[in-house]
Amino acid sequence: MNFKQSMLVCGISLMPLGAIAQMPVPILSESATDGRGKLIIAQADTGKPPQADTSKQLEALLLCKSGTSFTLQAAESKLQAIGLAKGTADNYFVPIPKGAKVFLFGDEVVAASVSAVAKDETWLEVYLKHQTSMQLAKKLGVSNREDDPDDPKNPSYTMQSSEKTFLSIQGAAGLVIGNVARIIKYKSSLRCQLTR
Repeated sequence: MNFKQSMLVCGISLMPLGAIAQMPVPILSESATDGRGKLIIAQADTGKPPQADTSKQLEALLLCKSGTSFTLQAAESKLQAIGLAKGTADNYFVPIPKGAKVFLFGDEVVAASVSAVAKDETWLEVYLKHQTSMQLAKKLGVSNREDDPDDPKNPSYTMQSSEKTFLSIQGAAGLVIGNVARIIKYKSSLRCQLTR
């Protein structure tokens, strides 16, 4: 092998090192635009599922503390962010088929709804699969019990934290969703209702 051939072999073998040395070190894990040219910067990976923060925000809204406020659109956006899809014929959100299960308050969410009555009243409600109304009320510290004479084993609980915020926990029932009358059974529902 002559000098030119050995230099060529050496140069080819060192090319990958030169290419690696020239690549800039990425500062952000990913970035994108929002469609209007505005740069969106991804947050650092915290090890939590992406919807974990949104789930905590939804739980805080559903606790319906004094000063709680949300718009219909903001609540719908949060429900979609945790993996629920809005139905076509009603105001119900259900888990995405073949998607990950959605959890709030340590229980699986089988459906949710957001609604507004005129301009005076807005509510956000979730329907939970396993916890009874008694278990959920105890977990959340809601003690104002209202027994149903027809079903004393399935009580409701309420709490009014301010003039404009009202929390209600209802017992087991079934939802009829969509035009095909799909029935979804649940053990309890939790509603935060705001009045203006």
